Amino acid sequence: MIAFTSWLWLFAGASTAGLVKLRDASSSEPIAVTKNGSYAGVYDGVYKQDYFLGVPYALPPTGERRFKVPTSLNGTWTGTRDAKSYSKECVGYGSDQWSYETSEDCLYLNVVRPSGYENTKLPVAFWIHGGGYRQGGGVDQRYNLSFIVQNSVEIGKPIIGVSINYRLSAWGFLYSREMKGSGNTNLGLRDQRLALHWLRENAEGFGGDPDKVTIFGESAGGSSVGFHLTAYNGRDDKLFRAAAMESGNPVAYFALKTSEWYQPLYNAISAQAGCNTTLNSLECLRSVPFETLNNIINGTTTASDGTPLRSAFMPTVDGDFIARYTSLQLADGSFVKVPIISGASYYGDAIFIAARRLTCATWASHNITAYCYRFNAITANVNSVVAVTHFQEVAFVFGNTQGVGYAPLNRNPFEGKGEATVALARFVCSSWVGFVSDLDPNGWREGAGWKGREVAWPRYDVGNPMNIVLDANVSSYAEPDTYRAEGMKLINDNNFGVYRR
Repeated sequence: MIAFTSWLWLFAGASTAGLVKLRDASSSEPIAVTKNGSYAGVYDGVYKQDYFLGVPYALPPTGERRFKVPTSLNGTWTGTRDAKSYSKECVGYGSDQWSYETSEDCLYLNVVRPSGYENTKLPVAFWIHGGGYRQGGGVDQRYNLSFIVQNSVEIGKPIIGVSINYRLSAWGFLYSREMKGSGNTNLGLRDQRLALHWLRENAEGFGGDPDKVTIFGESAGGSSVGFHLTAYNGRDDKLFRAAAMESGNPVAYFALKTSEWYQPLYNAISAQAGCNTTLNSLECLRSVPFETLNNIINGTTTASDGTPLRSAFMPTVDGDFIARYTSLQLADGSFVKVPIISGASYYGDAIFIAARRLTCATWASHNITAYCYRFNAITANVNSVVAVTHFQEVAFVFGNTQGVGYAPLNRNPFEGKGEATVALARFVCSSWVGFVSDLDPNGWREGAGWKGREVAWPRYDVGNPMNIVLDANVSSYAEPDTYRAEGMKLINDNNFGVYRR
C-alpha cells in the first residue's frame, strides 16, 4: 500500500517481502494497539500517512492447520512488534503473482491511515482482491491504498484503508467429502471473515470506527463481498455497514459445484501425494511437504471439464458459510441488508451483468439503498478495438493515476490518456470515498468544488432503474438500466436451474 513516489522499492521481478524502506519521514514511529499487543508502523512524510504492514490476523495455516478453518491469534505480548514490511502473498497460480513471493504462511493484512487521526474513529474501507480465487494478494501494488486515502483527506472525508491476503486455489478451496465432513470448507472466504472479525475488534487501535466498515472488491473480490452479504444464510454479524462490488455479485459468476464433482480431484491429489492408502487422507495431506503438494496442484491433472487442477477449486455450497445457492437467497431475502454499490465494465451478461441487474433490483425491491454503474472508459493498457474490459475500473477506484504496480507486466492505464481520464479517476475515487464515509457517493462534491460538474449518481429504483455510466469521453451520465431486458431476464430466471448458482 506504499505510495510509489515516497518510498524506495526496486522491482527486480522477484520479491516484495521486506521491500518497504522508510525514506525520511518522522522522528517517531506510529503505534497501533490491538487486543494482542502493540505494533510499530512507518510514517510517510510526503503523503503524511501511517502504514502498518504485514499485520497477522490469524495463526499461520501451516502444518496441522493446513486445510483447516483459520485460527484466531491466541497470544499477547508486551512491548512493540514491527509492522513495517509486507508479508508474502498466499500461494497462487497466475500472472498476478509472478512478481511477488508467496508462502503458505500468508494470513496478514495492511492498514493505511492518514497521520494525525490515530485518536479518532474514521470510516474504514476493507479491500478484498480478485484473481479468480487462484491468484492475487493485498501486497499487489495496483491496489495501493495510499492514493485513495490521500484523496479522502483532500475532499475532507478522511478514511482508513485495509487490504488482506486470503488462501487461494486448492489451499483455500479444497473440497471433497472429507473436507465437508470435517467442516473445513470455503477456507479462503473464512479467512476473509476472520480478518473482518479481527478488524471489528481492533479498528479503534488504528483510529478506525468498527461500526463504519465498508467491504469492497473486484471480480473474485467482488464475488467474495457478495458471499459475505449472503454468508450463513444472510446472518448479519455486524462486521460491515456497506458493501461495494465491482464486477462481482452475491450471485456467483460461476457454477457452485458439489463435493461429488470435486471428489475425483481430491482423490487425484491424495493419490499423487501418497495419501490414498492411509486411514485419514486429509490428515496425511497436512503432513506432505509443501513443495510436493504445490507441484501436484500446479501439475497437469485436470477436472472432467478440462479445467486445470490449480484453477478448479472455487467457493461452493457447503450448507454453512454458503448455506444455499445464493440466487435462491436473493429471491427470499436471505442477505445482509446494507447499502451497496454494484457495477461492471464488461464480461458478458451471463457472467456479471445480469447478476448485477438482479442485485440492484433486489436491493431496491427491499427499499435498501443501491447505487449501480456501468464503467465505460478505455484505458491505455487495452487494445482500443477490444475497448472496455474487465478489471479496468480498479485503477480509477484506487485513484492510481501513476499506474503503480502495473509494470513490468502491463502499462500504466492512464499513459497518454489525457486530463479527462485523470479527472474521471478523481471522480470515481471520490465517489467511492463518499460512499465509505457517508453511504452516499454524491455528498463529497460540494466541499471539493465538484458540484454540478458531473451528473448526480441516482439511487436505484425498481420503478425507474438507473445506472451511472462512468465515461471519460464525455461527462459521466445516467442511463436507464433496461437494455437487453429480455435476455437478462432469461438468464436471471435460470440462475439456479441452469447455471447452478
